[in-house]
Order: sequence, then structure tokens, then C-alpha cells
Amino acid sequence: MNSVLKKTFPSMKAFHYLTILMLVLILPASFLHEKTARVIFYWCGYISLLGCLIEWRGIKSAGRQFELYYPLLLIGLVYLLWSFYAKSQLPEGMKSEFLFTSAKRFILSFVVCLYAFYVFNAGLVSKRGVKKLAQASIACAFVFATLFALFQEFTSTERVVLGINRATMTAYAYSALTMCLLIIMLNTETFKLKGVLIFLIPPVSLYVILLTETRAAMAIHLFLLAAILVKCLRSHHQLKLVYLIPAIVAFVMCLFFAKKIIEVRVSSTVNEIHLYQKGNDHSSLGSRFTMWKTGLIAFKHAPFGETEQARNTYIKKYLAEHGMPRSYAISFLDVHLHNEMIQYASIFGVAGIVVLLYFYITMIFSNGLKGYVLNPVSMIVISTLLYGLTDVLLTSVEYIVMLAVMIVLSKMIMQPDEEREALVVS
Repeated sequence: MNSVLKKTFPSMKAFHYLTILMLVLILPASFLHEKTARVIFYWCGYISLLGCLIEWRGIKSAGRQFELYYPLLLIGLVYLLWSFYAKSQLPEGMKSEFLFTSAKRFILSFVVCLYAFYVFNAGLVSKRGVKKLAQASIACAFVFATLFALFQEFTSTERVVLGINRATMTAYAYSALTMCLLIIMLNTETFKLKGVLIFLIPPVSLYVILLTETRAAMAIHLFLLAAILVKCLRSHHQLKLVYLIPAIVAFVMCLFFAKKIIEVRVSSTVNEIHLYQKGNDHSSLGSRFTMWKTGLIAFKHAPFGETEQARNTYIKKYLAEHGMPRSYAISFLDVHLHNEMIQYASIFGVAGIVVLLYFYITMIFSNGLKGYVLNPVSMIVISTLLYGLTDVLLTSVEYIVMLAVMIVLSKMIMQPDEEREALVVS
């Protein structure tokens, strides 16, 4: 089959350049218009799949170089197998949500990462040129997203949602993008305005996060920025402390302009916690607390996983038996349990937890790059892990693509220029 495909497509240069071009266009488009990014991603995925089939021997010979992307494939397969099982258990005529689309995007993301990194690392395209394109993609995505957020703020009274059209997912993706950009800049050779941008981007990004009014992101994004800036000051002595003065001023201005948003979100958080302590979970946080508790109970009941319908039925029965038949959590059970680990445990069981841990451990500790705080791949996934404590990101079809693209672009950028991998290209 491989030889037939090679005869059909004698020149692979077009595949190589098309894959890279589409890959670098996905991220900027994602924050502006999700549908456009989706179309580009699918075309990139199908071209990459065909490229993998044609150049399978070369990819296979590269072996361990692609271990970083295996968790993407594994999660996609878990979603796919569980969806087929859940669909087979669904009573006739009843509707339910499955994860076929999320599975497809994870599997295609793996294919895109596999083929794009193979093309890059095998020297089938200019490495230096691809690095510049990857850097431009991440930088443009940040600039476009920031300007679009400010535009939405000045033209609407609603929360900032960008092209993703969901405030929470916008906050998580934008936060990960900011961490990615900052760390890549810190690891890039000194360039004009580097010191200024390193201390200007954090307050600007925090302001955008505040405009999304996403409570978890407000706290976690600030924490991650602080960790990066502290590490930056300790490790990069060429970044003078004089830059801290305008940075502090920018942070103060950011907090001042978003003062009302902060006050409202802090006040609502305190009130919701007080209500829950009094037995009332009819609030965003209250329902989350109930979902986390009952999700763990559902996992204990079915440790090897079950369908979402079976889990929800069990949780509703438990709540009714414990004096909470009208719990606000019931309204969200068909969506997810607002915690990545509990969500995986409650429907995928022990296997789901193992796969999720494999994803986090591989991406954070075994991505082939030095350090964790000043490592873009690690920080992207650390932010995903932290946001996953209060929400579920890895079933979001938008976030899946952006996460995979940021990981592969970061990996390409961080490859040393002098590195020459011995790949056998057939």
C-alpha cells in the first residue's frame, strides 16, 4: 500500500509545506473565529493522515521521538471506546451526549502532531523557517486575542468570549497561550524590547482574563504569572529590575479598571460558600461542591466506569435519598461534573484516571525539555491541570485542538538549532 501511495503522490513537498502552513494558522484563527479554525484543523488532519500513510516507514524509524504525543491518541481511543459502549447501552429512543467528536479531535490532533513534528525533525522543511512561523503563530494569536477582547469589552456589556464563544473556555485557552508566549520569549535570545514585553504582557493578559469574569482563571492565571516572573528574575539577570516599576504600575491599573468585576466575583464567591455551608447548593460553587462529592461516590459505586446516564441516575437517587431531590447539581449532570479527575473517574473508572495521569505526567515531566516552570509544554499542561480542578477542559472540542497545537509548536520552537536527529527517510 505504501508503494502505491508513493507512486500516486511522487512529490511530498506539497504535503510538508501545507501541513506546516495550516498548523501555524490554526491557533490565531481559534481565538477569532472557531469555525474557520475548525476547517483548517480538519484539512490539516486529513493531509497529515495521508502523509503518515505514505511516509509511515520514515515515521516508524523515528520511534521514541514521538512519545510525547501518544497520550493524545490514548485519550481519543478512550473517548471512542466509551462512546461506542455508552451508545450500545442507551435505551431505544432516548438521547444522550457522547464523546465521538472529542475523540475524533484528539486522534486527529495526534496525527497532526506526529506528522508535523516528523516533517520538522527530519529536516524535510527549513527548521529555522518553521521555528519563526511557529513563534509568529503564537505571538499573532496572543495579539489578535487581546485586541479582540478589548474590542468586545468596548462594544458589549457581556463577558468577553472571543471566537470561542464561551467565557470560561476562552479564559483557560488564553491563559495557556500567555504562559506559552512568555516562556518562549524568556528562552529566546535577547531581542529589542524583550525586557519591556516580558513585564508588559502579564498585566495585559490578566486584564483580559478579568474581562472573562472566570473566577478560577482570575486566581490561577495570577498565580502562574507570579511563578514565571519570580523564576524569570532569578534566572535572567539581563532583565533589569527597572522594568518592574512600569509592570507594577500596569498591574495596579489593570486591577483598578477591573475593580467592579473583582468585587462582584469575590462577593459572589463568599456568598455562595456561606449558602453551601447552610445546606443550599443553588449557586455555581454550591452545585460544584455537590457534583464533586457525588461524583466521588459514583466512582466508588462503579470503580470500573459506567455510562453517563447510569452515573446520573445513581447520583439523582443518592441526592433524593439524602434530602436533596432538588439539588442545583442535577441541572449540570448531563454536561459534566466540573472537575477533570472526578469526571474521568465517574464515567471511565480506574482506567480513565490512569490515562489522565499518564497524560499529565508525560506532558509535564517527560516532554524532553528542561525545567518545569520555564518549559512551555509543561506550563501549558500545568495550567490545564489546575483549571481542571474546577472545570472539564479535555472534552472541549475547541480546547483540545488549541492545546495540541500549542504543544507541538512549543516543542518545535524549543528544539536546539544544532540538534540533528538521525531519521531514516524512506
